[in-house]
Amino acid sequence: MLAEFPSGLVQLPAPDASALEVGSNALVGMAICFNWTAVGWCVGEVVRANDSDRRCKIDDGVVNYYVRTTRSMTRRRSTCLSLIGGYGKEWVLVQDESAEDAPAAASDK
Repeated sequence: MLAEFPSGLVQLPAPDASALEVGSNALVGMAICFNWTAVGWCVGEVVRANDSDRRCKIDDGVVNYYVRTTRSMTRRRSTCLSLIGGYGKEWVLVQDESAEDAPAAASDK
């Protein structure tokens, strides 16, 4: 398991590549943990997808989802993220460990 990963959560399998494409809504509504360099793991929710705005970028990657984390919940703003690489190190999809049946990895079927 990941160092200092929030207790009570389990990591889900990585999503299909199609779920990470700009315009996919496959991850909307899913719980996520994102590893911010300065603060460590933050829990949040994928609140919306970037449907088609390829101008919204982080470094050279187009933002594909907007996430509201526990650090941004009170500000009513979401953070734009490029969830392309880094699964397992920079971000993971999660669920409460008390959930009986773990869903399959997200896909855009």
